[in-house]
Amino acid sequence: MNNLITKAAIGVAGLVAIGFTQANAAIVTYADEATFLAAAAGQTVQLFDAEAPDFPLGNNFVGVVNGVGFDADIIASGGGQRFNGVTRQDNSGANVDNTVLVDFSAYAEAVFGFGYYDTDLTGTEISRVTVNFADASQQVFEFGLNGNPNFTETFFGMLGDTTPIISLVIAGRRDGGAGTFSAFSIDNLFVVSSASAVPLPAAAWFMGAGIAGYITSKRKKKSAKKYS
Repeated sequence: MNNLITKAAIGVAGLVAIGFTQANAAIVTYADEATFLAAAAGQTVQLFDAEAPDFPLGNNFVGVVNGVGFDADIIASGGGQRFNGVTRQDNSGANVDNTVLVDFSAYAEAVFGFGYYDTDLTGTEISRVTVNFADASQQVFEFGLNGNPNFTETFFGMLGDTTPIISLVIAGRRDGGAGTFSAFSIDNLFVVSSASAVPLPAAAWFMGAGIAGYITSKRKKKSAKKYS
């Protein structure tokens, strides 16, 4: 799980930051893995690639792997496995979003960055990641194919400096973010952390305070989008 892998750079993915609740210290975003990993040199970089036995194939995986909490479906795709978004519902039973949740509140080091590939984008679909920080601030980023063919593996990475990240909410959206949630899957989640900072205390509950109210009382099985 700690081995780094390298994929070809996809190119600029049409990244846009769409909002935040409080300004954080310097945040830099990356559209290719090589540049991201070079910038993270000197920090701990851990790779989570959704493969067995850490991530058993099937719906409704909720657990902690190497100190990081995950709430996702695990699907077979492209000869391997992927993190797949879970269709979630509010208390009324209405579908709210299709998301992968990642929680760093019990991680041994303070997390200052992450990167991942969206493997399932088509047309005007986007990948949206909500980043929740330890100071209760939040930043939201979106990116799409930017003219690349459907199902091009598209990389996004982010590095900060002084404010630890406590959780991520990764979602798929249609119509450039204006439409309903979309089936999606991600691969090769990189987590960048530093032991020089004081880590967050271990949480007694799953999926940190930054997303506790985001969703959710129900999870529902869904079928994965088929690849062409």
